[in-house]
Amino acid sequence: MSKAIRAAIGYTLGNYLIKGLVFLTIPIFSRLLSTSDYGIYNTYLAYENIISFFISLAVFMSLKNAKYDFGEKYSSYVSSILVIQIVSFLGALLLATFGRNSIRNFTGMNYDVLVLLLIQSLGTGVLSVYNAHVGLSYSYKKYIQIAAFNSIGNIGISLILILSIFNDQRALGRIIGTVIPYFFIILYVWQYFFRQARPKISKFFWSYALIFSLPLIPHAISQVILNQFDRIMISQMVGISEAGIYSFAYNILAIIIVIMASVDNVWGPWFYQKMHDGDEKAIKKESSNYIIGMLFLCLVVLLISPELIKLLGPKSYWDSVYCVVPLVMAGYFTFLYTIPCQVEYYHRKTIFIALGTFLAAIINIVMNYIFITIYGYIAAAYTTFVAYVLYFIFHYLLAKHIEGRQLFDTKVIIQCSMILVIIGILAISLVQVLLIRYIILILVMACAYRWGKKYFTFGDLKKKWRRKK
Repeated sequence: MSKAIRAAIGYTLGNYLIKGLVFLTIPIFSRLLSTSDYGIYNTYLAYENIISFFISLAVFMSLKNAKYDFGEKYSSYVSSILVIQIVSFLGALLLATFGRNSIRNFTGMNYDVLVLLLIQSLGTGVLSVYNAHVGLSYSYKKYIQIAAFNSIGNIGISLILILSIFNDQRALGRIIGTVIPYFFIILYVWQYFFRQARPKISKFFWSYALIFSLPLIPHAISQVILNQFDRIMISQMVGISEAGIYSFAYNILAIIIVIMASVDNVWGPWFYQKMHDGDEKAIKKESSNYIIGMLFLCLVVLLISPELIKLLGPKSYWDSVYCVVPLVMAGYFTFLYTIPCQVEYYHRKTIFIALGTFLAAIINIVMNYIFITIYGYIAAAYTTFVAYVLYFIFHYLLAKHIEGRQLFDTKVIIQCSMILVIIGILAISLVQVLLIRYIILILVMACAYRWGKKYFTFGDLKKKWRRKK
């Protein structure tokens, strides 16, 4: 566990150093890009998040199981599944070439942007394989290095292009600046794995990967719909400028997503090991602490979100403050989903995973269509929250059905959820009342301190240190 904790801290600190650079540039890009440009760029990213799963075929999700099943042949397995992505990319490029006019009519993208979209989608799939691989050995330093290259390259190249060649097409400059680092990441990851094992087509490896991963594509696409499709719907139903304002609110949610993604890189392999060992007591205890710790983080973020919005963007983006609180609450239930879903992955019940996520996505689309029409783009934040609550509940009940018993503390989850909703309602009501919000914030931080002091007792670590000395 100590190794897992060190890795979790390493992932989190490294990600925050990287994301810190991104956050520092948010005020810059929000002033360089109009709300329309911001909307175009984020709508492009929404499409990329969907297309990347068709290119990658979600094969990276099979690595945890493959590591246990193939042993010494694991490196050959990884090289082989990278070839699947190459074939998938070439097929998508061919389809885009012949269907360019239809695609442009539907998405508004010209062929050049579509090719950039496919390259970035391939890069996302390749990078997902690399990150899943290094996560299995808690190699957070390798993860941080490539993530830092991607973020710094993305920011630097985008700024250069926007301020020079693409000064009149700033959204396009931002897109190209995002794609170029992915191109080099693709080359690096290929040589990293292909040097360990020669790439080849293996029917056995491909069948293993696709049987495990293909049912997860609807799940992954549905997840992206939950995360991204509201922006596409806002751009189509309300306007591209409103899509930009709504997308800006996701910058605050990113504070939570960074930690969630960092710790999940460690939680997944640790959970697999504890399931393998039959240590259900440790799973219940640590998952409860995990749930409580993330609750405190979400409460702090949603209470200070109005000030963060004003700090990060000009006045034209300030209306996004009314979207932030429900999105942060949705983010907490996104995190909660990652707890029971590991049971589904462990037992390879990927079809059920896809079904639950697909239903939640359909519910979200229907609610968006109804409530965006009535209440405008802000309604999308609330429909996203409701969809994620249902999303978590379904997977939580499904995990219990698969395992035959509940591995997690339901009482802790219900209590944390109720606290989140109550304080979330207060935060929404007190958007313009800083004093009361900050009194609540101080109380939350005091409770977090008391819990942290109790949980992070370093007695065991001190004993281990003395034994090593």
